[in-house]
Amino acid sequence: MSQKSFSKFKPAKVVKVEEGKFIDTETLFSEKVMVYFATKNHMVFKQSYLTAIGYDYKINKLVDTVLGEDCAVFDYEEMVGKKVGILVKPKEYKGNIYQNVVDVCPIEKV
Repeated sequence: MSQKSFSKFKPAKVVKVEEGKFIDTETLFSEKVMVYFATKNHMVFKQSYLTAIGYDYKINKLVDTVLGEDCAVFDYEEMVGKKVGILVKPKEYKGNIYQNVVDVCPIEKV
C-alpha cells in the first residue's frame, strides 16, 4: 500500500462556518453547512458539506481532522480558527469554474 502524497495540499485555516440550505428530496433530507477556508496568501475557499448521517462523509473527515476523532458532540463554530490542509480542485458547473475543497488532512502533513 502506497503512502498518500500531501504535496498538493495547501495550509489553511477555518475562518467561518455557517448553516446552509436544507436539501429535501425523495432520497435525501439534509442540512448543508458552509465552511470557509483561508490560505496564507489570503485566498478564501467556500465549501458546502451535507450533514446527513451516512450520506456524505466529507464533513465527518473534516470534523475528525480539525477537532479530533474522539469529538462526539460539538458545535460547528468550534472549527473556526483551526488549521488544516486542504486539497483544491477546479470543477465546472453550469458553465462556470469553481474551486472545490475535495479533501482535507492534518496541518502537520502539509
